[in-house]
Amino acid sequence: MKVLDIIKNLVRKDENRSREDHLSELVPIDLVFRGYGFWSGKRPFKFDPHPDYKKKKPYEKIIDTDDNDKRCKGLSSINEDIDKYNEWISEKNRLSTELLLKTVQHPTTAIDKKDLNLAIYRPSILRKFPYWRFVMKKASPKYRKLDKTNSHAEIDDKQLYMLKEKIPVGEFVKRFNKTILDCLLKERQEAEKLDIWDGEHTWWYPLREFAYWFSKNEIDSSSVDSFINGNKEFFLPSVSILTQK
Repeated sequence: MKVLDIIKNLVRKDENRSREDHLSELVPIDLVFRGYGFWSGKRPFKFDPHPDYKKKKPYEKIIDTDDNDKRCKGLSSINEDIDKYNEWISEKNRLSTELLLKTVQHPTTAIDKKDLNLAIYRPSILRKFPYWRFVMKKASPKYRKLDKTNSHAEIDDKQLYMLKEKIPVGEFVKRFNKTILDCLLKERQEAEKLDIWDGEHTWWYPLREFAYWFSKNEIDSSSVDSFINGNKEFFLPSVSILTQK
């Protein structure tokens, strides 16, 4: 996973704005949780389609989230059903759109009330379950007001998941923050070359937040290996600027 993709997950909010709109709100992390999501152990996962969907009945599957193989296999089975259901939803919504257009273009044409209701009500697709979901707690920002509703971040990435399970939590947090700090410093260098590094720059405050985090915790950032350069463990093949796609 590239650094920019990680950052987008860190700043993601459940609202109708692009993740890029929140990039300047990036802050370090203080904690990473072990296991899958917030909880570990055996947990129920549901396939809950719309009542009109007749190809598969709703069901619930208990999956041991601590077992990577069982978790991925179990979630894959549910996700296959979700894919099929979402295809059905897409086709249903396409037909609904055609019916609504027909109603608008030919208002005098008689349309069955049931069909019209179906056209107006458009069921949503189901989200697939991530295989490698884990949660991190964000650090409190120093340079802006704390948003208590956005204090955690979720990431779905196998390599990072395996790393946070393998190494001590404190080490993961330091190296994770160092990885982003290094890339922010590289972004600053690029901006300075173009003479556009100032308080209006997207990464101006994020860089200060990360520098402050290391200072506050009395950690010499130069002594910390990032996941990019540190030994054999890394989650990016090479250092690259954040805007690389």
